[in-house]
Amino acid sequence: MKKVLFICRYHEGRSPMAEAFLKKYGEGKFDVYSAGLEERDIDPLVQKAMEEKGLDVSNISKKPLKDYIRDSAYFGYVISLCDRNEEEDCPIYPGTPHREHWPIEAPDRKAGTEEERLGRIREIRDEIEEKVLQFIEEQK
Repeated sequence: MKKVLFICRYHEGRSPMAEAFLKKYGEGKFDVYSAGLEERDIDPLVQKAMEEKGLDVSNISKKPLKDYIRDSAYFGYVISLCDRNEEEDCPIYPGTPHREHWPIEAPDRKAGTEEERLGRIREIRDEIEEKVLQFIEEQK
C-alpha cells in the first residue's frame, strides 16, 4: 500500500479535500494523510462543497505537519498544494522519495459573498479532484 501525505499551509481546505478524494477513488490502495504548517478548522464552505460530492471532511485528522516530522513518519509520496504566492512558505517534508507540487490557490484567498466564495471553492475542489484522479492513473 502506498503511503501518501498531502500538505498545505493551513490544512483548512486543499489538503483535506485531496485526502478525501484519494480515499474515495484510491480503492484502498493508498494509506492517505493530510497536514499543514498551521492548523485551522476546516472552512465550513469547504465542508459544504465536499458534501455535494458525498464526502465528509469534518472528521479528517488535524495532526500538524511538525508532529509527522517529529515522529519520523515515512511517506512514499508527499504532495504539496500551495498557490504561487505561498510557494516560499509551502511546507516541505524531509526524506521522501517522491514529491509533487500542485499549484492550487487557497480557498480562503477570495473575498466576496458567501455564494461567490462557495463557487470559487467548488472550482478548487474540482481541480483537486482532477489532480487526484491523474495521480491515481499515474500509479497504475
